[in-house]
Amino acid sequence: MHGLVIGVTGTPGVGKTYLSKSLSMIVSNSKVIEINSIVKRYGLFSGIDELGAKIADLKRLSIRINRMLKNETHTVFITGHLVQELNINYDIILVKRLNLRELLYRLKRRKYAMAKIRENLISEALDYCGVKARSMSNEVYEIESEASLAKIKSYIVSIQSDKAAIRPITKQINHMGELAILAKEEKKIGI
Repeated sequence: MHGLVIGVTGTPGVGKTYLSKSLSMIVSNSKVIEINSIVKRYGLFSGIDELGAKIADLKRLSIRINRMLKNETHTVFITGHLVQELNINYDIILVKRLNLRELLYRLKRRKYAMAKIRENLISEALDYCGVKARSMSNEVYEIESEASLAKIKSYIVSIQSDKAAIRPITKQINHMGELAILAKEEKKIGI
């Protein structure tokens, strides 16, 4: 018997870590594995990108996390924007979404380079994480509101306690219209 393996992904800045930690507080016998922490702790880098950011070695990272999951009986939340890039068998993948104006604000506050902000806004608008996640798991849920979060919490707790669980309705969130409006307002973004 193994615990649930739940991936929590989304564009940088949307609130994945907060989501994972809040879920782990209500799900008994659970823990959170933060992908960025594993990459840093074990030096799992393959190079540096054109903006100077380190690139994770996805193959070595997948192997490391799969070793951590071997014989795991806890429900494990694997958190990071690379969830959908790893070779891991997820029971469920949660995609944290955020409106683009709030994402822009958060990334500026974190002092991201404008090129990185542009890249992340486009990724969020295109739902890159969600589209890719759907090729990795039969259960992918996009979360943007408190209502969708409440349904997911209830669902996971029901599964974990072996109660009859009603699967939440899957919904794809579209931010493409927001991107066009934001691009006109924010000339510096250059989209």
